[in-house]
Amino acid sequence: MQIPLLKGRFITDTDRRGGHRVVVINEALAELHFKGVDPIGHRMRVGQGNEFEWREIVGVVGTVKQTGLDERPRAQVYEPYLQHPYFSTFSLVVRTTAGPPTAVVPALRAVLGAIDPELPLARVRTLEELVGVTVRPQKFSVTLIGAFGGAALLLAAIGVYGVIAYTVGLRRQEFAIRVAHGARAPDILRLVLRGAAGMALAGIAIGVAAAWLMRSVVQNLLFDVSGEDPATYAVVAVVLGATALAASAIPAFRATRVDPVEALRGN
Repeated sequence: MQIPLLKGRFITDTDRRGGHRVVVINEALAELHFKGVDPIGHRMRVGQGNEFEWREIVGVVGTVKQTGLDERPRAQVYEPYLQHPYFSTFSLVVRTTAGPPTAVVPALRAVLGAIDPELPLARVRTLEELVGVTVRPQKFSVTLIGAFGGAALLLAAIGVYGVIAYTVGLRRQEFAIRVAHGARAPDILRLVLRGAAGMALAGIAIGVAAAWLMRSVVQNLLFDVSGEDPATYAVVAVVLGATALAASAIPAFRATRVDPVEALRGN
């Protein structure tokens, strides 16, 4: 299961019924009840209902998420099933090395049938399927947010294009005068893009500030990414800036093709 061992040992085949009662705890439990103390060798009461017994802690493993990506770290205990089987049902995890994982199901049924013909094997699923069910709500949220984000980015690009095109139209005579006085196409292009960049930077600054103020709300939708991650803000700022400049490119190039004679004919 790739759960890292931090101290002590894992549960082994020697931990059977009638043997020394042992238990393995996770890092969250160790930090909660044994902060600053080595828990190996200490004893703790473990059980269900009215059945409790003392067990020796023989290992500490890393804290893992059992039910979902949004699960917060919680204290967990690992017991040898053969020492105290609380449940009449249990789950088996089988690792395959070749071919599709489901190809081993007939062999598993044959092995279990040889042990006990009445032992059922139900709900056989791959880990990929289990993880898929677990992350389904997050995938839906990400897809929905991505769709709204893409639509918002498209609307922003259209808005920037419209504003720059309108500005270029208003400044058509100005560009004509500049061209008549020797301004070249690259000069006009830089002039238009400089104005677009200033507008984009102002909008990005306001957006980043708003996102920073709402980081506690956004954090609930993130996985393994902090709401204060500077790289995330940098990437978003670059994408928005590039989109704004790309939307400004068409009206900027149109401004470079202004005919001074045609633009100034009415004056």
